[in-house]
Amino acid sequence: MSSTELNEQVALKKKVVVIDDEAVTRKLVEKALSERFEVYIVDNIFESIRVCELHMPDVILLDLLMPSVDGFEILNLLKHHAILCDIPVICMSSTEAREDRIRIRELGAIGFIKKPVSIKTLASDIDQSLDSVTNIITSKKNNIEFIIGFNVQEKDKFILKKIQRIPEGETVVFLSWSKGEYFYESNESLKKYIDDERLIFLEIKPTLITKFPYLQDLTPLLEDVLSFLGEKSRETHLVFDEPSVLLNFQNTEKTTSQALKFAQSLISNFKKISYIDIRPKKEDEQSFLNKIGKILVGNRG
Repeated sequence: MSSTELNEQVALKKKVVVIDDEAVTRKLVEKALSERFEVYIVDNIFESIRVCELHMPDVILLDLLMPSVDGFEILNLLKHHAILCDIPVICMSSTEAREDRIRIRELGAIGFIKKPVSIKTLASDIDQSLDSVTNIITSKKNNIEFIIGFNVQEKDKFILKKIQRIPEGETVVFLSWSKGEYFYESNESLKKYIDDERLIFLEIKPTLITKFPYLQDLTPLLEDVLSFLGEKSRETHLVFDEPSVLLNFQNTEKTTSQALKFAQSLISNFKKISYIDIRPKKEDEQSFLNKIGKILVGNRG
């Protein structure tokens, strides 16, 4: 394995911050997770927020029952923090009281792990909890998928998976509101695909929002992409980053109608389509994005 490949493998490790005042649990958790995660242990509970801000982990493992501070209070602080609120939190406790389970869900935790933790299953338990909050809507018939990640980090990981696994002979066109450098400057392996013109980044200019608010008419954008690709479009995998930017969550009826038209335009012009988005914070917007996702992949039921 080359040094570049090794660095990329290390970079793919998820980061976890463990907040627990029990020395035995901290040692068990570190042993159980160190192979698959970058583990940051917080033994000074009052430093927990600062440590999370410093490392910006993929997931936080939080003990609920600590004598020095209430774990529920820390969970509440995390979920109301301007930066940390989107980081998934999994709670741990030696008790399995139903009211505690309900309370942590209401406060925004994504999962619960019973203590004492299992060294054999802890890493898998965390992965399963993270997978459970990523919604994937697929249509094998149309070769389309709509992926809704829990946060920006999870969304970006799905994007990288797509563009790092380009089959031989396939072209991926990546439509994004961000510049391509955001992804490929820190991922050397992507540059070979760009050099071979198997990966093409197309930045959607912010003026598009002004010209074509919501999904009213994206025909000019589609025409530009098709003109650029020519006949290659029918052999192209289109990856559309954050289509929710163009959704009107207030006018759901009109947006649903426009999504149907937009979906048909893309389905008839591309070999494969992946929409990758971020889960909205509001439950009604989450439900509506799921509905739009089904429409865009061709599942209208």
